[in-house]
Amino acid sequence: MTWNTNIQEAPRGKTVQITRKKRVETKEAVDTTFRTTYEHQKEDVILATKCGKVIKTYWIPGEERWAGLANGEQPDAWMAWPKHPNFIPAGETGMVLGTERERPLSIGLHTDGDPESRFDSASLHQHSIIDDCGSGA
Repeated sequence: MTWNTNIQEAPRGKTVQITRKKRVETKEAVDTTFRTTYEHQKEDVILATKCGKVIKTYWIPGEERWAGLANGEQPDAWMAWPKHPNFIPAGETGMVLGTERERPLSIGLHTDGDPESRFDSASLHQHSIIDDCGSGA
């Protein structure tokens, strides 16, 4: 990851269409309605400010500014917020851990709906390290 000084290239999220289904039951009938709205889906970035701070932030479209910065304040540089190395967006294909196979994923799961089916459990146990993260146990 490298710093980019062209702030205009920084990702500012996107507007997505959301359709919600609502089911209303009465004694007479069951009615299903759909409501479509548009929502801003933020995208996290790392900004380097003029005062020497490095912060995780996102664009606020209604205010035309970065969260954590004042109106009109421009950062010196930006960097994309990293994605987890095992993150596979829904609908894409991905390598199955511990194998050389690639298969399609649906909503982040294998097509049979079992989230664990996309991992080879023998490989996971062989390479997993369980660490007590300070629980005091």
